[in-house]
Amino acid sequence: ASPYTLGVSGCAAVGYVASRFLLPELGVGTVGMFSALVGGGVALVVLLPFLQRRHTGATGTVLLLGVLLSLFCGSILFLVQYFLDPSGVVALTSWYFGSLSITGVGKPLALFLFGVFFFG
Repeated sequence: ASPYTLGVSGCAAVGYVASRFLLPELGVGTVGMFSALVGGGVALVVLLPFLQRRHTGATGTVLLLGVLLSLFCGSILFLVQYFLDPSGVVALTSWYFGSLSITGVGKPLALFLFGVFFFG
């Protein structure tokens, strides 16, 4: 299953948004990425007990729990978006859609070249 189905991406987004708006001076760079990693890790910790079960129907339970996590995180993100000022809504929406204005082009390009060099 994908990270979207399991709720990992939603929890990572909540972690990033929490660091971005609770610690605005630190939330953009490494702290924001670490917070997203922690948020995704929280989703995995929630799912881990259900992944370790060895009985029939565990796959369906994990998928339903992942969808529930994804919907819950989406509702948290919409609640945060409701209370933001218009410029914050624009920044958050552009981040949702993958804007590079926050991180710049250098980091994604370096990661791409690293992947091509070592794995391609």
